[in-house]
Amino acid sequence: MHDVLIMGGGTAATFAAIRLARADLDVAVVFAGPPSALMCRGVAFVGGGFPGDGGFAALWSEVFPRVNLGPDTYLGHDGSAVRADRAVDGAARLSAVVERDVLVMDVHGLPGPDAVVLASRLKRHMGRVPRFSVLRLQYSADDFGLTPVLWARRFDDPARRAELVSHLLRRLMDEPSQVVLMPAVLGIDFNKQLLDIMDESAPGKVMELLGGPGWPPGARMAAALTGALQKSGVTLVRGQVVGVGRAGPDGLGHVLTDRGDELHAGRFILATGNMVGGGLRLDQGLREAALGLPVFVRDRPAPGSTPLCQVDPTLLFGEDPAGDQPIIDAGLSLDEQGRPVDKDGRVVHHNLWACGSVVAAKRGSAVIDPGVSAWSGYRTAGMLI
Repeated sequence: MHDVLIMGGGTAATFAAIRLARADLDVAVVFAGPPSALMCRGVAFVGGGFPGDGGFAALWSEVFPRVNLGPDTYLGHDGSAVRADRAVDGAARLSAVVERDVLVMDVHGLPGPDAVVLASRLKRHMGRVPRFSVLRLQYSADDFGLTPVLWARRFDDPARRAELVSHLLRRLMDEPSQVVLMPAVLGIDFNKQLLDIMDESAPGKVMELLGGPGWPPGARMAAALTGALQKSGVTLVRGQVVGVGRAGPDGLGHVLTDRGDELHAGRFILATGNMVGGGLRLDQGLREAALGLPVFVRDRPAPGSTPLCQVDPTLLFGEDPAGDQPIIDAGLSLDEQGRPVDKDGRVVHHNLWACGSVVAAKRGSAVIDPGVSAWSGYRTAGMLI
């Protein structure tokens, strides 16, 4: 029998679990896979400020010691620019390239725009077209078609790191610059060591452009979350919730997993994420996957068990494929205490709370923001202490 059971193993669940465990509560976490933070770009608190809570700030720095750069506009591998309050260390900052001699360095074989296209796209943020070059490393037949994460894993190997540094330094002897913008593939586990080597050896400052969903910056953040959860002292149970047992007419008593575990607790937190994390599913209508809770889309109840062919598409999707999509904002509706409610505003289970991206919110885009989820999990834990 646990004091609190958390469903989900992502950013919100991790911050909630650690805060509760440090309040001397017996906490269990049921998780089905890696955190969906691996799909983020390496920035947090996009468009919003870092919370002023000192306890949260301390926990953030502990969980994400390498995600503490301050407010700035960060440049992406596709030529985009993102305003955020936190970013992975070494991220390319617009403030660091203004009025500087900049060299955009592409690595041959990576997906995304080549150096020429990228440099032209960066012009709208920098006010000029930066210089560009292509770094060609030693390849084998197996290297072609590698994902950015696999490229980064290559550079976790000491020999590959040495090769990369050697090639880059030789190139910079011929093309010296004050700032070098690299794709975000400078290692996963050894990213800090590689950036430190670059700082010590390169004539200019080497920074990484933000990646896209599934790129190494997100993988580094996901690895940090997993490591923090493993060290937190909570009970970790791998599995997916497939059933529940009640404790009285309006409360949960236990959950069942697909691996046959029956886990009892006094209170429960749902932090399974939205569709990226698996917390919401779009099959027979739009539904919450673990407990079958009512889902809302911009304050309107979403169709639950209705076949999709019978659903009004304007409820879930906008007319412009590249424009506003209501389904991005879908999730649970909560009462003032953070508990899910039904379409009539009644609390579904008196001992169930929810946090993170499984909760309906006006997100504005499909960008995964670990900062928002972390703050949500931390605040929800505070309601249970």
